[in-house]
Amino acid sequence: MSEVACQSEVQHPKNTDRLESVRANAGAELSLYERDGNTIVDSIYEYGGVRVRFPRTPPVDSNGRSQAEAILINTAGGLAGGDQVDYRISLGKEARFSLTTQALERIYRSIGSASTLNIKLQLGARSRLFWIPQGTLFYSGARLRRSIDVDLHRTSEILIAESMIFGRQGMGETNLTGAIRDDWRVRRDGKLIFADSFKLVGKISEQLLRPAIGNRAHCMATLLFVSSEAEGKIELVRRALSSTTTAWGSSWWNGIMCVRLLSSQSDRLLADIACVVEILTERPIPRIWRT
Repeated sequence: MSEVACQSEVQHPKNTDRLESVRANAGAELSLYERDGNTIVDSIYEYGGVRVRFPRTPPVDSNGRSQAEAILINTAGGLAGGDQVDYRISLGKEARFSLTTQALERIYRSIGSASTLNIKLQLGARSRLFWIPQGTLFYSGARLRRSIDVDLHRTSEILIAESMIFGRQGMGETNLTGAIRDDWRVRRDGKLIFADSFKLVGKISEQLLRPAIGNRAHCMATLLFVSSEAEGKIELVRRALSSTTTAWGSSWWNGIMCVRLLSSQSDRLLADIACVVEILTERPIPRIWRT
C-alpha cells in the first residue's frame, strides 16, 4: 500500500457550479453465463457515452477453446472533471470473458471535481475474467478517483492489467500537477485477499522523481493474477521480463501474483504488459492493442 500527499497548487476558477449539470454519467453492466462450452451474454445495459462491442470472431486459447471478448468504448473520448463512469461485470459458473478498451482512457484537466471511475467485477465458480484495458493517460491538472472491487469464487480466475501514463511527454507536458486516488479490493469467498491504495496529490512530476515512488519514470503498471496457476507461471513471467529496460518486480503468495512495472517509455511499458498478459492468458493480446 502506498500513499503520497502534497498540497495541490492547481488553481480552479470560481463559479463552476453551473458546469456540474453538464457532466457525464455513463457506464455498462454485463452479465454472462456458460452454455455448451460457450460464454453467452445474458444481459447488457449501456448508458451515457459508453458502448460495448464484440469482435465477430472470438479468440481461441492454447487449448482451442473460444473465449468471449468485448471492447469498451467511451464515445466522449475521455473523462473530464465531475464525469462518472461505472462498469459492472458479472460472470456465471464456468463463463470465460475478456475485456479491453478501444484506446487509452484520457483523464482531462479538471476545474473542480474529480473524474470518477468505478469498476465492479463478480466471478462465479470456475469462471475466468481478463480485465486488460489499454491504459489511462493522465493530463496535467486532471483529478481522478478510481476504485476496482472484485468478488471471486475460490475456483475462479482473474487477471487485471492496469497502466497509467502521466503527462503527454511528446507535447512537453512534463510539469504535471493534479490528483489521483486509486483503490483496489479483491475478495475471495467474501474474504479480503488483496488491498492496494495509491495516491498522488499536487506536483505529480516532482513526486515521480523520487526513487521510492517513480524513480524518474512517468509510466507505471500493475498486473494482478489470482489463479491456481499463479505459482507455476511466475518464473515464466520473470524470464520474459529479465531482458527488458523496464524496471519491474514480481511477487507470489496464496494463489496471487502481482507484477509492478515502471518505465519512461510508454511504448516499452505497453509492450511488456502485452508480453506478460500473453503468458498468463495463453493467448494473443486483443487485436485492438496492435492497431
